[in-house]
Amino acid sequence: MANKEKGLPPNETAALKCACGCDQPVIWSNTRRRWNTYISNHHTKLAPLVNPPLCQCGCGQRVEQSQRTHRWNLYIFGHHKPKDLSYRGNPPLCACGCGQEVRWDNTNSRWRKKIYGHGKTNKYAIPVGDPPLCQCGCGLSVSWNSERDVWCNCIVGHNTRMDWANPEYANKHRKLLSSNEIREKNQKAALKRWADENFKDKMNKLFSSTEYREKVCEGLKRAPMAPNNFESYFQSIVPETVRYVGGGDFWVKLENGNCRNPDFKVTGQRKLIELWGDYWHRNDDPFALIELYWRKGFECLLFWESDVHKNSAAVAQMVRAFIDDSDDIHAVITA
Repeated sequence: MANKEKGLPPNETAALKCACGCDQPVIWSNTRRRWNTYISNHHTKLAPLVNPPLCQCGCGQRVEQSQRTHRWNLYIFGHHKPKDLSYRGNPPLCACGCGQEVRWDNTNSRWRKKIYGHGKTNKYAIPVGDPPLCQCGCGLSVSWNSERDVWCNCIVGHNTRMDWANPEYANKHRKLLSSNEIREKNQKAALKRWADENFKDKMNKLFSSTEYREKVCEGLKRAPMAPNNFESYFQSIVPETVRYVGGGDFWVKLENGNCRNPDFKVTGQRKLIELWGDYWHRNDDPFALIELYWRKGFECLLFWESDVHKNSAAVAQMVRAFIDDSDDIHAVITA
C-alpha cells in the first residue's frame, strides 16, 4: 500500500520486457505510475512499417517512418503547404510615428498597434529631415540616438579624430604610446598580423588600387595626421622648401606594388626625405627603400632618429646640400 501511494512499482519482480524484443526489463515510470513500454532509444529497433502512404501535399512521393512516434509521417520534410496569410493584409505602421512596420499578434489574431517599447514614449521616432554631418569632418551623415533622443555627434569611431585634435589629449597619449612596453606590444601585434600571407596579400591589393588609395588620401586630408615630436623638430632645423607630407598628402607607388607615403618632400623637386626611428625600424634595410624610390625616379635621403638628435647641425647642412645638388653632401657623409 505504501508503494502505491508513493508511485513505486507494486512488485519489482513483475517488471515487463521491452517491446522491441530485446528481452530486457523496462523501468517503472514514477510520473505515469506504470511500467514503460520501451527501454530508452529501443523504440527505434522496431521493424519498419510497410507500404508507406503518399505525401499529403500531392507530390506523389512516399513519406518516411517517424522514429519518434513509430508511424508514417503525413508529409515529406519541407513539403508542408504554407499557410494562407492573405487575410492579414499589409502590416500597418507603428502608431508612435517611427515609420516602422508592426508585427502580427498571434494571441489576439490581429496586427499590433505599436512596436514593443514604442508604446509609452515617442523616443524611437526619427525626426523628419536630413541627418547632420559627422563633426570629425569626414562628410558622412550620423545616425539617430534613440536613447538620448538626439542626433549623434560623430559616427562610431570617428570621435577619436576630434580627441586627437585636442593638444592636451594628443600630448598625453603620445607619451603613453612612446613607452617601451606599449611599443613592444604594438610591434608584436603588427608582426603577428603581417606574418599572415593572406592579410599581407589583401593589404597589398588594397593599396595597389587607385580608388582605395584616393579614399585613404581623402580621409587623411579631412583629418590629417600631425607630425610627431621627432618630425616637428626635424622640420624646425631644415629649410622651408622641405614640406611635411607624412599625413597622406603625397604617395609613391613602388615597383613591388606597395604604395609609400614619405615623411618629407622637397617642393618643386623629385626629392624625398625619410625619418626612421631607431626602435621601430631597427630590423629594416634603409638602402632597399632608397633603391625602390630611385627606380621610380625619386632621390631619397634617410636619417635615423639618433643621428638627428646627436648631429642636428650636420643633418641640416646635409639637407641643404641635398636640395642644392651640391657636392658638399658627400663631404658631410664622409665626415
